Amino acid sequence: MIDTSLVQTSLSTVMMAVLTTNVFLIFLVLCLVNEKLLVRAGYKLLALFVLFTTLRFVLPIELPFAITLKLPVAISQIIAKCHNRLFLVCEQPISLWQFFKLVWLAGIIIGLMLHILSYYRSSQHIVLYGKELTSSDPYKSLLSQICTGKGFTNNFRVIELPGLDVPALFGIIHPRILVPEHFEMPQKQLTYILCHEATHHFKHDLLLKNIIKIITLIYWWDIFSYLLNRQTDIILEMRIDDSLTMTDPTVTREYMQCLIEMSDRASQKRLLPNSLTIGILPSGYKDLKRRFRLMISNQNKPYKTWGVLLFIIASSIYLFSYAIILEGYTPPKEIVPQYWEETDNINPSDYVFISSENSYFIDNEDGSYEFYINGSRIETVTSLDYYPKDIPIYTQGTAP
Repeated sequence: MIDTSLVQTSLSTVMMAVLTTNVFLIFLVLCLVNEKLLVRAGYKLLALFVLFTTLRFVLPIELPFAITLKLPVAISQIIAKCHNRLFLVCEQPISLWQFFKLVWLAGIIIGLMLHILSYYRSSQHIVLYGKELTSSDPYKSLLSQICTGKGFTNNFRVIELPGLDVPALFGIIHPRILVPEHFEMPQKQLTYILCHEATHHFKHDLLLKNIIKIITLIYWWDIFSYLLNRQTDIILEMRIDDSLTMTDPTVTREYMQCLIEMSDRASQKRLLPNSLTIGILPSGYKDLKRRFRLMISNQNKPYKTWGVLLFIIASSIYLFSYAIILEGYTPPKEIVPQYWEETDNINPSDYVFISSENSYFIDNEDGSYEFYINGSRIETVTSLDYYPKDIPIYTQGTAP
């Protein structure tokens, strides 16, 4: 069991998490742009990349076994400046990194409040303008048939909502299938639509989508994190497509025809926020083409070699990101370690020699340390790897 006191979060761990997740997101975008790569990878492997991306975002930590690598001097100087004290607040040093964390936290709180407000307004809109169709046929009979076939209780409400262009699912705990006003479809196509939305609920897709949304709100300053929302939408739709069509060419053809008819009804303007609903057509025509391409390819033999190779690559990148931590370190120009020999051609008059008698660190409890020599603060450092091991470390308020 890992001692939690050895698990740290710092600027370097956040940087490593963002770097790793951005690599995963770029790969996801490349897969969805390149149809050949999309077919060879498959939606299940893409979902794995989304999982790794999400976990890395959630856990920007440094583990005890991580190896610290020294960054180039130019980058190290930038990191060191981020930890340098700008001013004092209640005798606590405030650095650029700590100021960034305050802004980061404020952005998270504002984003979450806006997300909650958006949900409240959407719920009120449905209550005010929606028309209950739950007990009306064919919705009641078709949903009962679908739920019975999949082994679930029919707890869906069907709401007709003016201004809606295509059906969508709203509500994680109390699911509501929203349909456009005067929505008429042949019974077989309506069955596909209701089954599509019901399966989203059975697979907890709206919950997953909201988790991804919250992660995006947490990393609101990383522009790549917004790609995660979009890629998740597409992959969730691909998963439902696969579960409904499987390997039946007839069902696949009928289902694709249903999607085409829905795309003719869809508009660019959304009545409800995309983050709160999940529907049969969450995105544009290009993504629909990719879904068709994947459905057709599922009728053929899967690319197992590609799948295994990409799985190994994804797992290796994820684990490697925890095994390596990139730390900045810029030693003061006028300081050298005590254990350097005279043969190093050092002029003692030009240097102050570090020792346990004249030096100490103060732990800032955020992954950084204040370095002092002879009672004078020298700099803020983020790594102790290149200092003598016997230099004492004090907590705030306990230094001599």
